Amino acid sequence: MWQKSGIQQSSLARIESGNGGKTRHDTLARIAHVLGITIEHLL
Repeated sequence: MWQKSGIQQSSLARIESGNGGKTRHDTLARIAHVLGITIEHLL
């Protein structure tokens, strides 16, 4: 998935572990888009 979103794998790992801190809205939007879900469902 990280290749399609253009987000570094290390960034995704931080988000998944809950150590993402303040993840930017556009980053979450790209992840949601690749997954085919809304940001609300992602959160």
